[in-house]
Amino acid sequence: AGGDVEHPKVLEKAFYVSVVVVIAVYVLIAIITVGTLPYEKIMEARDYALAIAAEPALGQLGFWFVTFAALASTSSAINATLYGTARASYMVAKFGELPSLLERSGGGRLTRGWL
Repeated sequence: AGGDVEHPKVLEKAFYVSVVVVIAVYVLIAIITVGTLPYEKIMEARDYALAIAAEPALGQLGFWFVTFAALASTSSAINATLYGTARASYMVAKFGELPSLLERSGGGRLTRGWL
């Protein structure tokens, strides 16, 4: 991805900062969840414990907000996976290991690769 960025030296700092921010957010969410719900309730609702943890403070609206935030997060992860896969197929095709069709630019955009 460094070749697609105007200032690739900024990537290193961005990676480290993003990892620290994500760790901080995950720890904060874990502390809030454990502080809000008893262990038994967390285990009972393990698939949607974060939504249940939001309910006491924010009510039913909080439950649905966290549910939709989880869906958005999943969509973001899928998008990142697709971008990485497209870029990987482009690079492999560029080295002649896949058909040259996968090396073509999609729709005249800078990001190359076809799934």
